[in-house]
Amino acid sequence: MRVYASGLPALYDGSDDAQLERLVAMAREYVERGFLAMKMALGQGVENDVRAVEVVRAAIGSKVDL
Repeated sequence: MRVYASGLPALYDGSDDAQLERLVAMAREYVERGFLAMKMALGQGVENDVRAVEVVRAAIGSKVDL
């Protein structure tokens, strides 16, 4: 059974890079806890969503499903 962490909220609205840092910290914590997959909420506009996914992906690497 594959268990997903599902707590990455749609935080990044483009106004503050601290929001990205918070997402990265949350994603890294899930990886440290042993999750190999996580869901990420989107909905802050295409450009902001793409940026958030890129930053989180770079932080967690390619072995964790996103």
